[in-house]
Amino acid sequence: MKRLALLLGSLLVVSAAASAKEVVPAPVVVQETPVQIVEKEVIVYREKEPEWRPSGFISLQQTYYGTTEGQKSTNVARGDWNKYNDYMRTQLEGRVQMTPNQAIDFRSRLYQNTHRDTTNDKYNSKQDQLRVRYYYDHGTVGDTQIDAMSRLKYVKDGTGRGTQTVEYILEFDFAKYLFNNDYVKTTRFVVGPSVSYSWSDDMREINADGLAQAGAGSSTAVGIYANWVTELPFGFGTEFELDTMNYAFGSSNGVFVNDAIVDGKAVKQAEKRKFTVPVKFLITHGWNLWSNDKYSLDWYAEGGYDTYDFSNRDSFSFSEEKTSKEAYTLKFEPTVTLTYNATNFLSVYGTLGAEYSNWVRTNQTDASHWRWQPYATVGVRTTF
Repeated sequence: MKRLALLLGSLLVVSAAASAKEVVPAPVVVQETPVQIVEKEVIVYREKEPEWRPSGFISLQQTYYGTTEGQKSTNVARGDWNKYNDYMRTQLEGRVQMTPNQAIDFRSRLYQNTHRDTTNDKYNSKQDQLRVRYYYDHGTVGDTQIDAMSRLKYVKDGTGRGTQTVEYILEFDFAKYLFNNDYVKTTRFVVGPSVSYSWSDDMREINADGLAQAGAGSSTAVGIYANWVTELPFGFGTEFELDTMNYAFGSSNGVFVNDAIVDGKAVKQAEKRKFTVPVKFLITHGWNLWSNDKYSLDWYAEGGYDTYDFSNRDSFSFSEEKTSKEAYTLKFEPTVTLTYNATNFLSVYGTLGAEYSNWVRTNQTDASHWRWQPYATVGVRTTF
């Protein structure tokens, strides 16, 4: 009995120990999902270059030119400088860039008399002017940095007897080969050949003998054109222009014949030519005096020779005697302009200025009578 009790007790102890033991769950095996690589199309967005379109500007202005210093508007005899000078001028000007390499500009000037003296009136509708220029950019010449451009110009000038001119210039711009530093910047250095043909509005008819009347108005000219423009520090700049021409004056066929009567018969004399070299040299200065979002006040002035003319004859008389002539116009012209920018494309402006010049006496030996002539301009300009 005793042994049986011990056996039962041992079984109870073993059973309690087994029930008190921590139960550990069996490990669970998880299968990994296979990685799938999916290729998607990548879209890259790039800014589209703006489509080219024509651009340009149109400007309309009205200018009143006052009486030259020392003159009286009611005095018929106004001295020998800048007579009949109180007048108005309407100017319409514009430029259109038609294609990337073609452009055209125009300028029309209409004059109105404002003084009382209408005798020998210098400024009236007969003095109206028109200028049209066409440009074709040929691009660079070969592998160089020389830009080539053709310029065709038509001018109708009402001064004097009135003339019309057609001119062609082939320009080669060497600006990229010249001074470009912190002190001097060459913006334009053009050299090229030119040819022009001019005729008078009142060309005289051929006389009864079939010969051209003396002074019949047409001429042909060939030469070299040059233009050099630079920018200097503090708003200064320079412009040099040279227009060398060899003129052949003539009748409607372009050959001038000075008729002479010998024994009652007309005789054609030798053709005469006149060689001229007009030179322009100006010093310019531009400066912004004040500006804000809508308004701008700007100063601009230029002065120098406009032009200095050299020639082998003193007139167009074609006399056998060849005398030299040197004449020049020396001027200084300051202006102040107030501009109101109504929109990004439309502006209104007003200008006050004056020109100090030797108006009429321009021969080198007796150039004199430098006088001020004031003027005022109002205008509107739009860009597109």
